[in-house]
Amino acid sequence: MRLPRPTDKIFLALSSGVDSSVTASILLKQHPAENLHPIYITNWTPSQHPTSTAGLLGAYGKPAPASKPAPQKCHDAEFSRVEQICKHLRLPHKPLRLSFEKEYWLDVFSPMLNAYQKGWTPNPDVSCNRSIKFGALFPKLQQLAGSEDWWVATGHYARSKDGKLWRSKDRRKDQTYFLSTIPDSCLSRCLFPLGDAGLKKSEVKEKANALAIPGWRDGETTDESFGLCFVEPAGGFRRFLGEYLDETPGDIVVGNETRLFPEGTVLMPAPGAVVGRHEGLWHATVGEKAHMQLPQGSKEFQGRWYVSRKDIDRNTIEVVKGGDNRALFSKAMVVGDWRWLGEDAERSALEAERGREIIEDGDVWERGLVTQFRHMQRPQLVTDIQVLGDGEEEGTKRVRISFKTPQKAVTLGQSAALWDGERCLGGGVIENTEGLD
Repeated sequence: MRLPRPTDKIFLALSSGVDSSVTASILLKQHPAENLHPIYITNWTPSQHPTSTAGLLGAYGKPAPASKPAPQKCHDAEFSRVEQICKHLRLPHKPLRLSFEKEYWLDVFSPMLNAYQKGWTPNPDVSCNRSIKFGALFPKLQQLAGSEDWWVATGHYARSKDGKLWRSKDRRKDQTYFLSTIPDSCLSRCLFPLGDAGLKKSEVKEKANALAIPGWRDGETTDESFGLCFVEPAGGFRRFLGEYLDETPGDIVVGNETRLFPEGTVLMPAPGAVVGRHEGLWHATVGEKAHMQLPQGSKEFQGRWYVSRKDIDRNTIEVVKGGDNRALFSKAMVVGDWRWLGEDAERSALEAERGREIIEDGDVWERGLVTQFRHMQRPQLVTDIQVLGDGEEEGTKRVRISFKTPQKAVTLGQSAALWDGERCLGGGVIENTEGLD
């Protein structure tokens, strides 16, 4: 296993949060302080983007009541805290501020808008890791390093060993899902000290408090950053998207499935009946509760309704009654732009599928071929995997993954990943689903 040598440079990615701060403290115990070079990355400058004129948006693009604006995240304030943390930990090098706003716009934000416009629900955090944090950043660091003897350390809850990606011991915070599509060539330079130390989030916070890290000392409160690489302006994410996406009004219609899973039926209006209007497919997510005013005096309308499908060609949102409606479940998914993590990852996946053994439900975190299509989702056992051919992006594949148990709300545009036990084998973007018979 390759490890940093005493003279190697280690670029330390600091976000001002507790995870990267404790990561810095761990590295200081393992490496000479002069080897650690803190960096702070910005991908988005709020002041350069229009976020103050759009009205607040509610369900399906309808105007929402005005509320107190939420404060915007300030990169200057974050960088100032990073400087305080470096000074507090006595890091000899000042933090270097790096901007990848152009790359973020072209490789993450614009593709995200395109996906939302066609009715998909993308995950920009996954693409940001691939294109920016473990993409555009690395050539820049190569220039700064001036040699091949350099590493990148981050506060991710994951493990890297022998160029392979492994789950963190903290199941609730494991972040291999978000790292599932990064270039596998990057893993040989990555250090994940929190994951390697087997730390849980609660232990990280305790360490930050014990070290009196600014923002995490007794009596201090600091908001954590939760994923999105851009700022959500006042009014929430829908308003933010409304600044960039066109309104495309359409009908909300009743779906044609009245059967429940695993059994039973439900009374609904005739399939295709119009029960509402929307201002754009991007205002709804498959599987979420449908926000509509329906006549509850009629039995066919009584109960909870859910978004089951978005028809791009007809510009309609289909809804069905009942959280157990069969229209909400899938037996398989086709994942495009699939990237394998490691030269042997595809072979490992197929061998794991062929050599499938009976796995008890409690073992899915450590054993068996499993998939996740949401962060913090319990891993789901895979019964079959097929490589269908090449994906749209160069060097990628299309993969069909079958579930042992039908899965609810498998959403087009979301990221899906695959694990063999604790090893992450790769991931891609869900482009199709197969419903129940």
